[in-house]
Amino acid sequence: MWTAVQQKSPSSYFSVKIRERLSEAASISVAAEACANAGQVDKAVRVAMSFEQLAYEANGLLEAATLLTRLSKSQKDVVE
Repeated sequence: MWTAVQQKSPSSYFSVKIRERLSEAASISVAAEACANAGQVDKAVRVAMSFEQLAYEANGLLEAATLLTRLSKSQKDVVE
């Protein structure tokens, strides 16, 4: 269920959720780089693999935000 704030500004809600996923993904990439630099390549790959799910989620959120924007614009065109 969406809160009143989320209903007023779904693009803001999606922006926050996308930023959260990408911020976590950035942290993971830093950790993977540190492992690789320490010569632990296998561990770096295992750590980096968790990046994929976050990128997938961020992309899905972006697609949802884009769809809502398009629908909103097309609805405004119909009303006018």
